[in-house]
Formats: sequence, structure tokens, C-alpha cells
Amino acid sequence: MRRMPGRRIALVVAAIVFAVPAVLVLGAPALALRIALRDSPGLREFLAPWLWASAAALPLAVLVVRLGSAGAGRWPAYALRAVLLLAVLNGIAYVQLVRHELPGVVLPHVQFVYGPAALAAIAVLVGARLWDRRRADQAARKLAR
Repeated sequence: MRRMPGRRIALVVAAIVFAVPAVLVLGAPALALRIALRDSPGLREFLAPWLWASAAALPLAVLVVRLGSAGAGRWPAYALRAVLLLAVLNGIAYVQLVRHELPGVVLPHVQFVYGPAALAAIAVLVGARLWDRRRADQAARKLAR
């Protein structure tokens, strides 16, 4: 069995430590919407913190898209991909929140709600990276002609 260098181990640990809070912040708009639509007096106190997290979702999504991108690009393109990432992640998270709803519980079964949403977000990021790579290859071929 091959040993992983220290840099790779640090990268894996950092991904695990930062991935869960990042997915919770990126999925905060779905939870804030669900709390607002349920209109339960016991859950109203949780709405404000999730609205603040929702405000941080778009800048975090732009950062995640920028870090996962395959090269330099323009900020409007990153923002568009970030909106796509948020739409997919929050759409799936909202459907899962409705599906796994428990009375009086703000965030039921986190793994069932945000697990599929995180996998879909990863698919969006991989798709964006492949798209970037394809566009870069096309540009290189044009220059070679």
C-alpha cells in the first residue's frame, strides 16, 4: 500500500473539516425558506440565524466555484456558476427537508438532507471544471491553427 504524502493528508483533513460547515451555509436558504413556510412559533427564533447564513451563501458559492475552477476566468462567469450551484444544492435540500420533516425539529436527519445535496453540488462543480477544460482545449486548438 502506497503512503500518502503529508500534503495530501492535510488536504483531506481540511476538506472534511471545512466541507460540512460549507454545505450547511450553502444550503441555508433552503432551511430558512422551510422555517418561514412552516410558520411554527417554536421555530421562528431559528429563522434569523439561517437568514444570516443565507446571506453568506452566495459569496461562499462564488469562492467555492473559483477555487474549483480549471483556470482563470471572469467573475461574472463564476457568479453564474455559483448561482447554478446554489440552485441545485438548495433545490435538492428543500425537497429532502420536506421529505424528512419532523415536528418541532429545525434540521432533521442532516445526512439525509444535505448528503444528496452535497453530492449534487460536487457534480455541478465537476461539470463546471470539465466545461472550463473543454473551452480551454478549444481555445488552444484555435491558436494552434
